[in-house]
Amino acid sequence: LVLSTTTGVRVRTLESLHSSLQNLKVDGDNNNNNNQWMHDVPLPPDGATYAQLLHSTSLLAVVKPSTPRCCYLYNAKNASSSLAALPLSAAVKRVELQRRVLVAMTV
Repeated sequence: LVLSTTTGVRVRTLESLHSSLQNLKVDGDNNNNNNQWMHDVPLPPDGATYAQLLHSTSLLAVVKPSTPRCCYLYNAKNASSSLAALPLSAAVKRVELQRRVLVAMTV
């Protein structure tokens, strides 16, 4: 599960989501367990409008609201700076990643 927010990107595994739901049923409380997040990538100042994680890796493609015509690649485990910035001629609406191919769908 990949969530794009105004502060960055949060990535969670389905296993951790399942265990959180089980703990919620057992404990009966509504506490948010932040340790269940697999990756938490802060992207100041404006966060992300779209993010996609390459399956079974930590490569993360991100589109920021301040630069909608640029796709940034991050290592989700160590996201202190972007690995690459890919400028495009139109605003990016979606990004698809495979092992050898990155496809950016534009307007």
